[in-house]
Amino acid sequence: MRSVKLMDLWFNLKLLSGLNPLAWAGLTNLEIVVDGLDSFPRLLRLCPNLSSLTMIGIFTAIETSELLTHANLQSLRISGHLHLESIGNLGLFDAITLPNLRALEVRNIGQWPHEEFKAFLIRSQCPLETLIFGGGVMTTDQWLAEYVTLFPSLELVVDPMRSTFYF
Repeated sequence: MRSVKLMDLWFNLKLLSGLNPLAWAGLTNLEIVVDGLDSFPRLLRLCPNLSSLTMIGIFTAIETSELLTHANLQSLRISGHLHLESIGNLGLFDAITLPNLRALEVRNIGQWPHEEFKAFLIRSQCPLETLIFGGGVMTTDQWLAEYVTLFPSLELVVDPMRSTFYF
């Protein structure tokens, strides 16, 4: 089994922690609904061969300070439903390094964590080719210009009409 789509069950850190890692190790493509961003590092640990991840859910700030490098993830799609008290730095990019990330698409996560994301890009040294901001992501023209400066051949898409992947 290389590809799994789990869109009818909400996974949280407790549920993910109880799963057998051997059953997930071979996955290369995962689409999953999660409750909390703390699930993100756990998913990356469970799936060392993962190259594509779509994560949908209710996001609150990551509470782990443990850093994680995932060498195989190339495509990351995230669509959230924020709690109002969660608006602010979610810590999404503080906890991870993704040296092979080529495509990132985000929707519905509120204020974009620009400084955190820039630090992530510098730390990861990834070959980012595509960056897509859908509806519900607040950015500035200056931030977008900085990404194009960092990656001159970057395909940058800002499309407020892209609101959800699933819901």
